[in-house]
Amino acid sequence: MRRLLILAVAASSLVGAPTAAAANCGTAVLKDWADGKLDRAYPVKCYQDALDAMPEDMRSYTTAPDDIRRALLARLRVTRTHHGQPGARRRAVASAPRATAREALSAAGVTTRATGIPLPLVVLAAIGLVLLLGGSGALLSRRVRAHAAREGP
Repeated sequence: MRRLLILAVAASSLVGAPTAAAANCGTAVLKDWADGKLDRAYPVKCYQDALDAMPEDMRSYTTAPDDIRRALLARLRVTRTHHGQPGARRRAVASAPRATAREALSAAGVTTRATGIPLPLVVLAAIGLVLLLGGSGALLSRRVRAHAAREGP
């Protein structure tokens, strides 16, 4: 009976261990961010746990959520880019937390370079030109009529 009790206690401590480790993983990310930047790379699950465990005041008044999401995107990009190449993966993961916003946007598929004049700007310019020509034509027509009326028939 005593052995059964010891086994039950040991089993319950093993079952509770992963959740405690997961909580420590997320808090480790939050503690690493405490100086305003992430200095280490963590598994994807740790970033997600940190975002879930983040206190509301930290979420509202700091850049922690954006910084952690940026590091998460960089980590996902590295994981997807280097499938199974251990050396390349290690080097890229070391620089993952220093990813810039442009790199995170390009990882998400958002284009950051302008390739031409935006269509709404072209349409607005065309409308402005039509209005300018219309106003100039009306003014010119009025002056011609006034000049013709002064000279009389």
